[in-house]
Amino acid sequence: MPVDYEHGEFYFFSAVDATKKESTIFAPAFEFNYGVAQRRNFMCCAFTCFASTGNPAEYGIGDMQLGIKYVFSRRLTNCLNWAFPDADGAFG
Repeated sequence: MPVDYEHGEFYFFSAVDATKKESTIFAPAFEFNYGVAQRRNFMCCAFTCFASTGNPAEYGIGDMQLGIKYVFSRRLTNCLNWAFPDADGAFG
């Protein structure tokens, strides 16, 4: 759901990507969303990454995502929001 104008949300999360030969853990990670204008959200996502693909395993800061999300449709009564795309860039 989009964030209202001049409101924000901040949360922590983690993610795991694993196969039989390697695994990657993204933790701790956070995302921040802020309503910068009507139907437009600023987003920032950053995390640390632990990868066991080589010997030794590696740990460090992962990519950071900065972007703007635009809401194409508004929520109607008793209906779900349409998904909204974002334009972002990865840094790191």
